[in-house]
Amino acid sequence: MNKKLLIRIVLSTLFISLLLSQVDTDQLVGLLRTINIQLLLFALFISILSAILNAFRWFILVKESNLDFSFPNILLFNFTGLFFSIFLPGLTGGDIARAYYITKSSDSRAQAISTIIIWRIIGIMSLTIIALIASFISFPLLEDKSVIIAVLAMILLIYSIIILVSNRKLMKFLLNKLSVPLKRISKFKLELKLNTLYDALQKFRKQKKILLINIAVGIVTQSLIITCWYVISQSLDIDISYIYFFMLIPIISLLNSIPISLNGVGVSEGAAILLFGNVGLELSQSFSMGLLFSAVSLAVGLIGGIFYILNK
Repeated sequence: MNKKLLIRIVLSTLFISLLLSQVDTDQLVGLLRTINIQLLLFALFISILSAILNAFRWFILVKESNLDFSFPNILLFNFTGLFFSIFLPGLTGGDIARAYYITKSSDSRAQAISTIIIWRIIGIMSLTIIALIASFISFPLLEDKSVIIAVLAMILLIYSIIILVSNRKLMKFLLNKLSVPLKRISKFKLELKLNTLYDALQKFRKQKKILLINIAVGIVTQSLIITCWYVISQSLDIDISYIYFFMLIPIISLLNSIPISLNGVGVSEGAAILLFGNVGLELSQSFSMGLLFSAVSLAVGLIGGIFYILNK
């Protein structure tokens, strides 16, 4: 077994074990026994729908780049990525598989990869827009305003990073400064990847209509994922306002993308406990929501596995 994969399996298991040690297991088992299966299946349906819509959002960028792929092709690549994300770190691990399959069938590899980069950036921007609007709406409802600070800090950090990587001169300056400590990373490869990103940003920056459409579709897609979380909470009969999910799930989604554990397992549950605890949920309620969302994500990934096997 790959050493890195083994490490992440161990980390995911360790995260879940540590969280379980903090949760009232009797209360957790009681919650899981009362799951409304119909609502849980509805949450799975919403998650599948969001994956299809996300593929359509990627397809918009692919067509704008004049790449010869049909929507079924992109849908297949996206679900294959979801399957491989089960075994790869973070929720964005599947992008490696997406990049492999789209470049394998394309004459313009750099342009193909650029669509994934822009697709991911717009997805993150959509999350921050949702979180910002939800923060203003929910502000009067919150007793603990520190959650708002966390959301605003996340938005500030994200846009700072986007501005940083979008500035060619600044990134080259930082790359030169980091060239000595980065002994295991090829400076040439880093510059090549950054140049691909700059070229992609430059091209799409001029396509304002396409970007706005993609952001709009991204907001709908992310709203479906957020709704999936809410439906899971209702399947557990948890009494919580829908608006809180629009404020907190974007943070959890971004934390899930950090390549620490497999498919974000352990991260979802830990982040849910930390954030939903600030709006009145008990540890067992927050943990069970995160656990069921991980299960739904796994189920969607396995559906992607069926796509992969049938088209291998």
